[in-house]
Amino acid sequence: KLREDLPDCVRELRESASMNELLQEVVNRIEDGTRSTRIAVITDGKIEALKGVSREAVDEWLGSFDAHACTSEICNAPDRLFPVRVPLATTTDERVGWLLIGPRPDGSLLSRDEQDALVEVSSPITRAIRIVKRRDERESVLLRRIEALDASMATSGSASRKTTAH
Repeated sequence: KLREDLPDCVRELRESASMNELLQEVVNRIEDGTRSTRIAVITDGKIEALKGVSREAVDEWLGSFDAHACTSEICNAPDRLFPVRVPLATTTDERVGWLLIGPRPDGSLLSRDEQDALVEVSSPITRAIRIVKRRDERESVLLRRIEALDASMATSGSASRKTTAH
């Protein structure tokens, strides 16, 4: 499920979904594929998606999280909240965030194969996040331009009506 379905899904969603829609689908599919009790996605230091854990708990956890201590492809720590931490990074190793994965309901951790699958899918997820962010930025710029044009036209229209009224 993780290796085959998730990359295709994020490739499809990155073109039309919002960041929230994209990451909720990622979280849901990771939950289905791993049966983890807790999942969070962090990008640019911000909590973007959650499953099975409160925002407050993740905020508190982030306060003590040392990202520099996780230097490998996957960080498997004795942490009870998020023992598995997969960096979301580009091929140039520029980290944009983290997939944080908790244990299963019985307390067991993900198998090595599941951890490897998460590392494999982190690249398509990272690309999708970057594409959605760029698209959102472009759309925001366009919206501001349209609003400025509308305001300018409204001002011009108001000025021309005043001129013709005199």
